[in-house]
Amino acid sequence: MKKKDKTKLLIIDDDPKVSWILSEGLNSNFEITSARDGIEGIQMVSTEKPDLILLDIKMPGMTGLEVLEKLGKLENRPDIVMLSGHGETSNIVKSMQLGAAEFINKPFDVKEVEIHLQSVLEKGKLKQEVKSLKSELSSRKQYDKLIGDSSKMVQVKNIIEQVADSELSVLIRGESGTGKEIVARLLHSMSNRSEHQFTKVNCAAIPRDLLEAELFGYEKGAFTGAHKTKPGRFEVANKGSIFLDEIGDMPMELQSKLLQVLEQQEFVRVGGINNIHVDVRIICATNKNLDEEIQNHNFRDDLYYRLNEITIFLPPLREKKEDIPLLVNHFLDRYNKLYQKDYPVLSQDTIGKLIKFSWPGN
Repeated sequence: MKKKDKTKLLIIDDDPKVSWILSEGLNSNFEITSARDGIEGIQMVSTEKPDLILLDIKMPGMTGLEVLEKLGKLENRPDIVMLSGHGETSNIVKSMQLGAAEFINKPFDVKEVEIHLQSVLEKGKLKQEVKSLKSELSSRKQYDKLIGDSSKMVQVKNIIEQVADSELSVLIRGESGTGKEIVARLLHSMSNRSEHQFTKVNCAAIPRDLLEAELFGYEKGAFTGAHKTKPGRFEVANKGSIFLDEIGDMPMELQSKLLQVLEQQEFVRVGGINNIHVDVRIICATNKNLDEEIQNHNFRDDLYYRLNEITIFLPPLREKKEDIPLLVNHFLDRYNKLYQKDYPVLSQDTIGKLIKFSWPGN
C-alpha cells in the first residue's frame, strides 16, 4: 500500500510504551505519529491532519476529556477513540457525550485495538457516503426547479457544477424572473458549505439608511432605537453563503465596506470599533448592466472585479423557447397536484402559440 493511502493515526498518550507497542503491532496500513501531552496533541491535529486519533483519558496537565472537548470545536475533526483504564465508567460516559467515536480499555490487546480502529474508520466512511448521497439528492431536487434542456440552460448547469464546490465569488446576471435565486441556492447546496446557513439579502428592498446595519449589524447605542447589540447578516451567514440580490442597487458608500469583506473577510459593526472576522462565501445577483453602472459612477469597478470571479448569465425565456414545453408540463403537473385537479396536456397548437409569445417579465 502506498504511503499516501495509509491511515494517519495520531496517538496522544503520556506513556511512550503505548505508541511503541501500537507502532510495532498494528498492520502497515497505519502511519503513526504520537504526542506526549494534550497541548502537543492539539497542535499536531492542525499540523499532521490525522485521519484518526487515539486519546488517553488520564494524562498529567490537560486531561484527555479536556483535549476531546477542545477538539470538538474544530470543523471536520477526525474521529477520536478514547483509551481508558478499568473502573472509569463515568469518564467513558462523559467522553461519549463529548463526541468520542469509541473507547478501548487498558490494558489492551493490539489486535483488539486494530479491530476497533477499523470499525471506526468504516463507520466514518459510511457517514461520508451518506453525507455525499444526501448532498447529491438535495442537488437533484434543486435541479428540478431549474428547468430546461436547451443549450443555454445546459451551459448554465455545467458552470454551476464546475464552480459550486469552490470558494469563488459568483455573480449571477439576468432579467427579473430568470431564476437567479434558484441558481444561488443551487451553488450553496452543492458546496461544502451546504450544512451551514444560506442567507439572502435583497439590497433593493431595504432602505439605504438601514442596509448597513442589516448587513453588518450594530452595537448597543449606535443610533436611536439600538437598545441592544445585533449581529448582521454576514455574521449569521458565517461558515455558509450570503446571497446579495440586486447588488447593483447597493449604495456606493456601502460598496467599499463590502469590498473589505471580500478582501479581508472582516468588517466593523455600526457603532463598533472591533474588527469581526467571518468565513463566508458571497454570491451576488443583478438585473442591471454593471458595466454601464460603472461608467455612470454608480458602481465601483474594483468591487465589480472581485465579485466577477465567475459570472453566470441566465437567458430570458424568449431566448430559450425550446424549454417552454418542459415548463408547461412542469407547471401543469405542479398545479394539478396542488389543487387536486386533472387538467389535460395542452395541445400542440396551444404550445406553438406559447412558443411564439415574447414573454415580457419571463
